[in-house]
Amino acid sequence: MKSRWFWWALVLLWCIQIFYFTALPVYNDEHTRGFLTRFFTHAFPSIHTVIIDVIDYYIRKLAHITVFGILALLFKTAISNKPRPYIYAWIFTTLYAGTDEWHQMYVPGRTASIIDVLIDSTGAFIFLICMFLWKKNKQKALSPS
Repeated sequence: MKSRWFWWALVLLWCIQIFYFTALPVYNDEHTRGFLTRFFTHAFPSIHTVIIDVIDYYIRKLAHITVFGILALLFKTAISNKPRPYIYAWIFTTLYAGTDEWHQMYVPGRTASIIDVLIDSTGAFIFLICMFLWKKNKQKALSPS
């Protein structure tokens, strides 16, 4: 029972962290894009700015995939004693991604994007599939032949 509380506390802390960083106007796309563009322009001065913009875009979206993938794994672990934990973890994570984008509409310098919700949801799905396959492979390795 204590273990469930621990995992739910981690879910809550991760949700607070996501909310906090998306509520700060300093962490908007323009700020992040500016940092990454300066870094890539300095590190690779011969690369065309269009390529730098593409790299920047994919790095920022990879961050979405990772952050919400971790949230999905935390949700799944917190509800692992319930039926269909992978499905519910994906649903909860997708709903949280939607509420996160919704709240960004009210933060100056931020915008809401259904594309980001889809990317977050995809990240959750990818991480959950990886966890499912890893656990299945682990069980297979431990079972007597």
